[in-house]
Amino acid sequence: MASTTTAGWRPALPANPVVAVYAGKVSAVLAVVCFAAHVPLLTAHLTQMPGRSMLMATASLACIPCVQHLWGAPTIRVWATAGGLAGFMLLVHLTIIQSMSAMTSDRTAMGATSGGHHIASRLADPATIHQSGSEILTYLATGLALGQAGLAAVVVAISVKRRDRKQGVIHSNRR
Repeated sequence: MASTTTAGWRPALPANPVVAVYAGKVSAVLAVVCFAAHVPLLTAHLTQMPGRSMLMATASLACIPCVQHLWGAPTIRVWATAGGLAGFMLLVHLTIIQSMSAMTSDRTAMGATSGGHHIASRLADPATIHQSGSEILTYLATGLALGQAGLAAVVVAISVKRRDRKQGVIHSNRR
């Protein structure tokens, strides 16, 4: 005869309270602005870098549910998910910036532009204005992703520490 006590068993999940509501609204606005900055970048670079563009589009679309949760009821899990997505986007942006720097260095070595990879030096050249606008948007989106990831990390760290303190969990750095 089978025991009926295991049929109703469900795992006990840790508490997942709503935390940092006002910071959630700030993070939601950052995510929307970041999403809006990606639209012209994705359309401009879709033919040049289709794989990377689709990866960014997918990650940007994944942020939309987080925006809703961050605006309404940001829990620790929502903050962790949003921070993870922002961190992923930050890594993608850094690879793009690295490739932009490499392309700029190659053009500088060939004599196509002057001034290295400084945006201000290329704004005067009409041939590079489109590229410079893309670079500015890339740096803007990178800064926004960094801000989102940092804010999420701070909120999660503080929230977990407060929760543990309330539950009597002692964190010790001593060995």
